[in-house]
Amino acid sequence: IGSPTVRAVGDRGWSAATRMTSGLGVSILVPAHDEGQTIGAVIQALRAMDWGTQVELVIIDDGSRDGTAALLDAEAAAGHILLVRHASRQGRGAALRSGAAAATQPILAIFDGDGEYDAEELRYVLGFIDEGRADAVFGSRILGPGRSRIPFWRARANWLVTMVSNAATNLNLTDVTTSCVAVRSEYWRRLRLRADGFDLDVELVAALARA
Repeated sequence: IGSPTVRAVGDRGWSAATRMTSGLGVSILVPAHDEGQTIGAVIQALRAMDWGTQVELVIIDDGSRDGTAALLDAEAAAGHILLVRHASRQGRGAALRSGAAAATQPILAIFDGDGEYDAEELRYVLGFIDEGRADAVFGSRILGPGRSRIPFWRARANWLVTMVSNAATNLNLTDVTTSCVAVRSEYWRRLRLRADGFDLDVELVAALARA
């Protein structure tokens, strides 16, 4: 396969998101560490969405010590999710790599378990791959009205990380630390990502730029 087409998209068109039509299935990776207050609602929202294609929910319990583990055990027993578990906390990057290794569908999506994003936002991001307009898509909290969701200092730190990443990759992204991402599985598996923590976000962008 050739070099991937990478896009950043904002939330201006999320209300117009439609069902996927290409027939490509999606594995949604949701890392969770002590997300007992939110992960149940996130799973419910993802399951309720009309995706228009086969969707596999891969939830990675990254050494949770609250009620997350019991809740995920129940969801897995009911057949609602594919559960991957780390006995101790290894980090968000390690969780995503474990989830991707267990995933079976041709598109991988990343989605947070803390409730920051809506399932409709992910469906909008996936649409660009579904329509053949991109191979990797980064949903941006900076473009459009969604920018108001980011606290002031966190937004400034994200801007700095994004600018350094863009300078290194010659891409023009606006939110490299987003957790609303979609990538074709064939590209992800070529990248050989190694980061264990939140630095996987930057590593993923850099690896896609080099691919």
